[in-house]
Amino acid sequence: MTLDSTTYYARNTYSTLSGTEYQYAFSGGAPLAAGHIKVDIDTGAGWENKAKTDTTFGWSVNTVNSTVTFDNDPSVAAATQLRIRRDTPMDERLADFESGGTLPQSDLDTDSLQAFYGIQEILDTFYDAMVLSDVDGRWEARSIEVRRGADATAGTSLTTLSQVQALIGGGNNATLNSPIIAYATGDGSTQEFDLRALSGDSTISGVVNTEVFCWVGSEFILYEERSITDGYKVNFTNMTPANGDRILFALLPATVAAVYEENLVDTPAIRDSAVTSAKILDLTIATGDIAALAITEAKLAALSVTNGKLGLLAVDTGQLAANAVTSAKTVAGLNKTPTYSTPALTKEDIFSTGSPGEIQNSSGKLREVSIKLRVNPGTRWEFQLQVSSGSGGGGTTAIPAQFSYPTSGNQLYTFKALVPDTWWFSMLKVTGPGGNPEDSANVTLEGVEYCDFAH
Repeated sequence: MTLDSTTYYARNTYSTLSGTEYQYAFSGGAPLAAGHIKVDIDTGAGWENKAKTDTTFGWSVNTVNSTVTFDNDPSVAAATQLRIRRDTPMDERLADFESGGTLPQSDLDTDSLQAFYGIQEILDTFYDAMVLSDVDGRWEARSIEVRRGADATAGTSLTTLSQVQALIGGGNNATLNSPIIAYATGDGSTQEFDLRALSGDSTISGVVNTEVFCWVGSEFILYEERSITDGYKVNFTNMTPANGDRILFALLPATVAAVYEENLVDTPAIRDSAVTSAKILDLTIATGDIAALAITEAKLAALSVTNGKLGLLAVDTGQLAANAVTSAKTVAGLNKTPTYSTPALTKEDIFSTGSPGEIQNSSGKLREVSIKLRVNPGTRWEFQLQVSSGSGGGGTTAIPAQFSYPTSGNQLYTFKALVPDTWWFSMLKVTGPGGNPEDSANVTLEGVEYCDFAH
């Protein structure tokens, strides 16, 4: 069967209280005793059972006409809801029979009504429970908040609001550490929205722009398009939500909000880059533009190559002679010594496992230093040249390291460096695999030469 959660057998609920009525009817079957009637009051914090002698909500019951009369109805009007229900005891039988005894109608009625009433009251409780929907087989809470839950311990478990708040910030709304969600609907003219009124939290204060997320419809509204006044009012400065637009406000810690917004595509930037009719019109090629760019006979004539133009650009014999490259110009202009000088250096002067030896260029010219090495196969070497402005490496310029991996036969390598006048030249620094010094026997010095150039 299909259960109707609005139909109860043994209870009445009043949600509109006038403040002028003292008496409320109970439409279920008449209770078997006055003590079987219960009165519950909900003042906004949930249902609370009230005794007959309650100082604020005192009441009495008439079992004949099934009515409940309150001592002071105006106080009852302060309640948001009133519920009158029958609660027949099921822990013992209200009628018992003995063999040979008389069976009056009242005892028979009491015996059967106790069982009948118990079943009705169980069904009423069942209507209040979460049940599986007969439509899609899912649990149905009928839009009622589920309270007093426990924190989830499994990935598929439902969780509590306090656990969610702890995961994303914790704290209370006054300091804006826990998320506050507020909704509004645009009317086409309102630009200012009160977060206190929308969320029902009067403690909201000191809100800054970086703590607020705003969506209007499906569009995220950036900081530049809103402002905050009084610490809790959001103002849209560059737009007005349209009539019917769903608006969402979310308050989060400023650090979380900033990280989120930094990764968003700026809405104004998207609009600036959008292809619009106005932009297309600006780029339209008009008839006048085509005429201005047309190729005409006059333009072709102006650009034509003529004998006169060729004559102006011609290179004559005199110009070739003046600019000719000759042996005299090459040697005299560069003042380059055509031969190399070979200093008397040994392999011990070249190789060093610590700081390499240094030689100062005092020739008064720019000096090119050339070093030739032959490396045995199967060894790995690192060679480095250094040029510095003073002894000890001041103002050092390092020549990029050279790596050699000869695999067969002796390999010959030549390294060159330019040394300015009065500067120092540091000789080769030789290390083997892993930065460890190698036996210099694996490397042969073929020669060292200098070549000086004029400045």
